[in-house]
Formats: sequence, structure tokens, C-alpha cells
Amino acid sequence: MMKSVPLSAFLGQVKVTLKERFSAGVWVTAEILSMSGGAHRYLELVEYDADRRQIAKATGVIWKSATGMLEKFKVATGNALQADMKVLCRVSPKFHESYGFSLVIEEIDPTYTLGDMELRIKAIRDFLSEKGVIQSNRKLAKPQDFFRLAVIAPADAAGLGDFRTEADRIGALGLCEFTYYHASFQGETAGDQIVEAMAQVVAAHRVNPYDALVIIRGGGDKAGLYQLNHKRLCHAVCRVPLPVLIGIGHDRDRLLLDELANLRFPTPSLVISHIKETMISNANAGHDAFEALDRAAESVLAGAEEHSLRLLDQLHQSAHQVLERAEQGQVRVYEALLSRAEQKIGEAEQVSERSLEKLVDHGDRLADQAADTSAKLVGQVFSDSEKLLDQAEAHAKQLITEVMSANPLAIMAQGYGYVKNSAGQFITRKAKALAGDTLTITLQDGKFDAVVTSEQELPA
Repeated sequence: MMKSVPLSAFLGQVKVTLKERFSAGVWVTAEILSMSGGAHRYLELVEYDADRRQIAKATGVIWKSATGMLEKFKVATGNALQADMKVLCRVSPKFHESYGFSLVIEEIDPTYTLGDMELRIKAIRDFLSEKGVIQSNRKLAKPQDFFRLAVIAPADAAGLGDFRTEADRIGALGLCEFTYYHASFQGETAGDQIVEAMAQVVAAHRVNPYDALVIIRGGGDKAGLYQLNHKRLCHAVCRVPLPVLIGIGHDRDRLLLDELANLRFPTPSLVISHIKETMISNANAGHDAFEALDRAAESVLAGAEEHSLRLLDQLHQSAHQVLERAEQGQVRVYEALLSRAEQKIGEAEQVSERSLEKLVDHGDRLADQAADTSAKLVGQVFSDSEKLLDQAEAHAKQLITEVMSANPLAIMAQGYGYVKNSAGQFITRKAKALAGDTLTITLQDGKFDAVVTSEQELPA
């Protein structure tokens, strides 16, 4: 029969051996797969090969009496100890006959984790640079105004409440439309959830474009910040086709997302403040531009009105001068025609007298030779003279008639007159006589005033 020992005895020997062999503890590197517990903290520690295949796993425990190291780690790294972090810790193996094997974590070196965090961020930067997209979102034009915004945030985050306090006021005024998409910003799936929300934003943007995408958190602890240095999330921020405004919610801590986004703000409140101030600035600029345009329009109108008045005054003066020249011209024409008619009559009388004198003289010389012929010639001469006188008189009367017909006094004698307004301007068209105007009407024997009471078109 083979020699044997009870299981408890064997496990007891293992326990003693481990305690003796590793009494001073050992520094090991591992990655935290998960973390749980209350007063005592329990960690699942794992190791992966180059292909991310798990090659080792153990349970680590931080007893309540040693949890002070967690606060020291947080102060040193700016982040709470959490899943996905690589750690360098001093552990002592602990073996119990009933509860099995575990590692008691006695100390954690934060500098190792910081180095790993920087290496992870560097790897993401290198990846984005190789893809040629690391500056893509920052190169998009900065939003100059906001009318329609997409907002990604945790559903119940305190920062979202601060943001919505102002956003709801702006939305109620109809100045900007805010559409909210929710995703978790903590936990192992935080990065993937935010990317899925961004995909929804892009789909909506293609139908009805947004002016920008706002990503805010606020209100959570710093532990979630480390998880937002997420390769897929950072790539999505670079590739999204609209400007990203980041307000994660920490003044001192900067994420890789802050470097990639179009605009970065420490808190959600500062994001909405920027949006509001931009809208106010644009409204003030628009108001100033409108006032400048109004002043320019008033100046142009005033100049045009002044120019129109000058032209109208010149037109009135020109019309008055033309009418005066026309009146003077008619008088001169009448006088000229009358003078010409008198001249013609005088010329005709002189011709008749000369002809008669010649005839008498000729008759005297021929009286003895042809008394009967002289008598005939005398009769013919008198007849021709009378005809010539009649023609001259008729021509003179015709000229006088023409002159008289063109004389304003003669025209007015036929019942015509002329009309002037109170400024002494001639009224030649109905459109210039407005209801209520006082007009002066001049007739042949005098003038009188009249008031316009109505207008009437002449039949066509």
C-alpha cells in the first residue's frame, strides 16, 4: 500500500513552503482584469502574451488595513486604481487549505502605471498619425454660430444637468436646437458606447446637418478618465465630419481627446457658456451691422431727396423760363407780322402811285396820237391797280389773322386761359393739381383763385 498524507496536511506543507520561500514578498507586473469589494478590495490579475491571449491569472487582495495605498496611487497618477491598468506591485503569496491561493498586495508602484498609461497614449497617437487623421477634427473650421447641436453625455450626469440649465433656456427661445444622445462614460465598454452614439449622430447629421458635436461628462470621479484614452474612441473623434467640442469635466487633467477635438473646455458649464457667448456676440454684431446699414440707407435717401428737390426746382425754373420765352416770342412774332403786313401795304400803295404817275405821263405824251388807246390803257391800269391793291389787302389781312390767332390774348378771347399754382408754377397736367390745392386761373379780362375738390379723367 502506497504511503499517503491527508489533503489538509499536504496543503499545510504547501502553505508553509510558500511562506518561507516568499516571506519578503515579490515585485510582479500584471494587468487588472476586474476589481471589486468594499472594505477589502479583490482584483483579478492577468497576463497576456503579444497576441493578447491570457497566459496567467491570479486573485489579488488588498486588506482594509492597507487600502491607504489606493489613495496614494490616486494622488500620484491622477486616477483611481481600476480595470485595464497595468500595475507593478509587491505581493506575498497566501495559501489557505480551504480558500486556496491568492496574492496579498502590500505595495503598488504608481510610476510603473504612469509609464504604461503614457505608452498607451503614445501608441494611440502613433496609430492616428499613421492613419493621417490625428489633426483632422482640429483642422475643421471652428463653429462661428450654433443653430443645431448634438450632445453625447451620460444620462444622469451632474455635468449634463448644468449644461441643460442654460441649453434649455436657449432652446425655449428658439435660438438653437439640442439633440441628446446618451452613453456610459465609465466601465470597460465606455469607449465603445460613446462610439456607437457618435455613429447615430453622424447618421442624423447626413439627413439634417448639425453645427457641432458636444461631448460632455462632468460629475464623475477621475477613474473614468483613463478609460476614455480609448483607441477606437479617439479614432472616431478624428474621423467624425463635424467639429467636436469636448467638456469632460476636469480642470487639471487633460485627455488625449482634448488634443484631438476641435475645441476643448474644462467643464460642461464652460461649453454651454461658449455657445451662449458666441450667439450673443453674433447677435450684437448683427445688430451693429443693421444699425450701420440703416444709417447708410438714411444718408443715401437724404442725399437722393436733396438731389431730387434740386432737380425739381431746376425743372420748375426751366419750365417757367420756357413759358416766359414762349410768351415773349409770340408777342415778337405778332409785332413782326404786323410790321411786315404794313410794309407790304405801303409797298403796294407806292407801286400803284408810281404806276399811275407813269401812266399819266405816258398818256400826256401819246394823247395826241391815240386818244382812244389811252383811254383803254387808263382803264386797264386802273383795273390792274385795283386788283393789286385787293391782293395786297387780302394778303395783309391773312397775315394779321395768322398773327391774331397765335396771340395769347386772342386765344384767351375765345374762352381759354392758363392756370398757376400757389408757387407761380404753370399747371399743364391734371396730375400736378392735387385735391385741396389753391390755383390761380387767368382769363381775358382778369384772374381768380380756385380750390381743387375732385379729379376727373377726360374721355378718350
